[in-house]
Amino acid sequence: GELLEEAHRVGKVAYHAPCHQRVQNIGPKTKDILELIPNTNITLIERCSGHNGTYAIKSEYHETSMKICKPVIKKIKESTVSGSDLCESVELWIFFLAGLEK
Repeated sequence: GELLEEAHRVGKVAYHAPCHQRVQNIGPKTKDILELIPNTNITLIERCSGHNGTYAIKSEYHETSMKICKPVIKKIKESTVSGSDLCESVELWIFFLAGLEK
């Protein structure tokens, strides 16, 4: 009951397909599952976030990583999402760069 009540309030969700999932040809399985929730609109983002584990937090790659992430941030801001489904470390990175609250 409670889970279904929460599910009906999901709304718009940005789903960033992890790079490793794309390379392995797994497909956006999480997106497919999220689409089963009524009243949910998924924005699929298939761009590199520039995070790559520790790449984004290493000082020598930080600026480059921020540039790589710009298209992802733009897509999230344009989609006016009410939620996100991202790898936790990537989500923190993107939300930080976008100036969004998690």
